[in-house]
Amino acid sequence: MLRQFDAGGFIDLVEEEGGKYAYLVPTMLKQILDHPNFSKARLKTLKAIAYGAAPMPVELIQRAVKELPILY
Repeated sequence: MLRQFDAGGFIDLVEEEGGKYAYLVPTMLKQILDHPNFSKARLKTLKAIAYGAAPMPVELIQRAVKELPILY
């Protein structure tokens, strides 16, 4: 668990700890996908990402589904 969200820290934590599930707000998901250290390989242990707390733009959902095949 991160005290304060940081996209790079999230990516590192998932890779180091083998995180399987995450709950994110849309802004967090966008920051992860836009981060220079983002890659599918680094997030390979994720099984599911849930989102909420704010409206999710359709374009962001489509991008996440394309770049993170774990989302369905």
